[in-house]
Amino acid sequence: MRELREVVQELRRFSRNAVIAIAAVMSLVASGVGAMLRFDEHEPQVDRKPNIVLINLDDCDVDLVDDEKLKHFPNLSELAKTSTRFTNCHVTTPLCGPSRACLFRSQYAHNTGYRTNRANLDVGSGFTGGTQYFMDSGLAADQLPVWMKRAGYHTMLVGKYFQGKTEHVPVPGWDRFIALGGNRYIGRIARFNFFPDGKIDIGPVHGYRTEIETDDVVGLLDEYASEGDPEKPFFLYLAPVAPHVGALNEDPVPEKWKDRFLDVKLPSSASFNEDDVSDKPVAYRDTLKLSEKEVAALVVSQRRRLIAMSGVDEMVQRIRKKIADLGLEENTIVILTSDHGYLMGEHRMHGKSFPLIKATQVPLWVHWPGVTTSRNAGQLLAHIDISATVADLGGASIPDFADGRSFSKLLTDDSITAADAIRQSVLVENWESRLNSVSKRKIVYSSMIRPGSMYTQWATGEKEYYDLESDPHQLENEFANLSAAEKSSLRAELHSIRLNSSQDAGTTATLSFPTVNRSYFGPETELEGFAESAAQVGPVTYSIKRKQTGEFWDGTAWSQQPTRMPAEQPVEAGLLREWHARPRVKGLDPGEVLSIEVHAADASERQASIRKLDVIYDSSPPVVRISRPNNQMGYPEFANFGGMIEDDRGSDDVKLSIFNLDTLEYFNGSEWTTDESQVSVLVNTETGRWHTRHPLPEGRYEIKAFGKDAAGNWSAASEPVRCLVDRSLQRKRMLDDEIR
Repeated sequence: MRELREVVQELRRFSRNAVIAIAAVMSLVASGVGAMLRFDEHEPQVDRKPNIVLINLDDCDVDLVDDEKLKHFPNLSELAKTSTRFTNCHVTTPLCGPSRACLFRSQYAHNTGYRTNRANLDVGSGFTGGTQYFMDSGLAADQLPVWMKRAGYHTMLVGKYFQGKTEHVPVPGWDRFIALGGNRYIGRIARFNFFPDGKIDIGPVHGYRTEIETDDVVGLLDEYASEGDPEKPFFLYLAPVAPHVGALNEDPVPEKWKDRFLDVKLPSSASFNEDDVSDKPVAYRDTLKLSEKEVAALVVSQRRRLIAMSGVDEMVQRIRKKIADLGLEENTIVILTSDHGYLMGEHRMHGKSFPLIKATQVPLWVHWPGVTTSRNAGQLLAHIDISATVADLGGASIPDFADGRSFSKLLTDDSITAADAIRQSVLVENWESRLNSVSKRKIVYSSMIRPGSMYTQWATGEKEYYDLESDPHQLENEFANLSAAEKSSLRAELHSIRLNSSQDAGTTATLSFPTVNRSYFGPETELEGFAESAAQVGPVTYSIKRKQTGEFWDGTAWSQQPTRMPAEQPVEAGLLREWHARPRVKGLDPGEVLSIEVHAADASERQASIRKLDVIYDSSPPVVRISRPNNQMGYPEFANFGGMIEDDRGSDDVKLSIFNLDTLEYFNGSEWTTDESQVSVLVNTETGRWHTRHPLPEGRYEIKAFGKDAAGNWSAASEPVRCLVDRSLQRKRMLDDEIR
């Protein structure tokens, strides 16, 4: 047991008054209680406000810092051994920028409006985000550092802020702000250093990024100790890029770590490269099983991520040592977490965004001064609760708009159980699509995580339900097996959470095609978008107006009568709903400007939202070519296809017709059929290059390509090419005329 003198010193730091201190001391003496202190009051109280260090890693899933991995990271291990480790914390949007905005504002992304990494992304589903949005929308004016500064804190940021370019102006709330841009680990790294007097140092730095970030933190701590107010506590937000992959696989491994993790293995989850995803939504079913080459690439990425964590390990050691050297250790709380989890081949996926526990769950460690033992806590928490807790610990006022809840009581009372949780559910949302080796996957959904289960509504109308106690790896989607009453209850609870957490219960309408970046329109253009409403999505209508004549398209002809036409909404109403429309306009001249308006309402047909976009009419089709395979290419299993689509307006999509010359069947992406079918491929809309791969049965194949430009015009079929799949081949190679 610790000496009584040490206990008294600790109580003087954390108790509100002498009465509580004496009572606690007597209790400790009588019971022989050791390292973990308990308080009659749940909320921590200190005579002097604590310093707080919040470390927000990038792409760090819980497996990357499990007990086995921590054996390689002594400093992280030491931090874990003296921390409360919350084992059931989830981000509310598993995507970099939106997650960080949610953290800073303690809000869900549907309230911040920051839904995608950058504004006007082709994969953004018509939604927006980015650093400049965070600044221009006013979100930055009322965020965590602003709250802490009002509470008397000296505030500092080092590392990654958000995504996207921004004006080089000071960010509200930060006394010192040193942001590093891009994802490079080694070499020339962009750095923006804002000083209190308004001076800005913009220039590249050279070296290993994590060491640069650590040097910056150490420098700011020295600056704080020598120049700051000794009575003023500090709040430090540290966001290293590690262990984000980014340029990690291209950057060289630092010499001192070149022999580390040479025998690395991927997580051995039962969901790795899942064999059967037929029970899951189309976004999974459209993803092929990982090839041996792709698995090997994941192994390389995993090794690089672990090496990046070696830098984080050194970072933690140097920063904690500096805090101790400055005499601040006994009054400094350290919190470690990540912006989201990360998939390393689970369910065939690589990355984030999906409504899967591996993507939403993050580490959350809280090191409390003077505590010398580790404790695991299984209460359900949301990542947005962290900022509310930091504000609470610092005595800052938490705004009424905050969705997060302080869990400070869980830090000082280890008698609290899961039944005493501060929340019973976490809402998870995503709007930005992701790319795989085949095509763009629309990942637009709303999910609800409860203790022991996860339920998801996709904008496509598909549903998922997993019992996480019996199926922690989410292998079996049980939604179809639920009773009608259970389905109705889940739906009602999810909608209630969304509605009760919304500052604005209005409806949002988006256009995902055409977009601001590619505002063209053709005779066969199919309008696409999403509608979102906390009160359940209602009807979506649209209008098309000729700006030159003021006429409206009524579905068959142009008229002076203002006309709104109904969009197709092929799925049942929900929180998010995909919509389509094919207006098939006629009688236009090339270059004419059209004005599109999309109107969305909630289920009661109130709270209408309008999205407007001007587009240029273009009826010229693109040209598409196949460059791989040629007419003499043979493959052992996976057939690789590639080529170009060319159009002055830019490209949007390419589809392939894969026809088996032996069975006279077409491949539709998941099965063979006698119906003429096509499959989507991955297109670089900037260069026009496209590619895909498919595992095909042995046989002879004829391939044709069809391309769509940015105006929605489809090309004629490309010149057909033929190829052979033969298991006897050891690798792909050129063949004789036998395949013709």
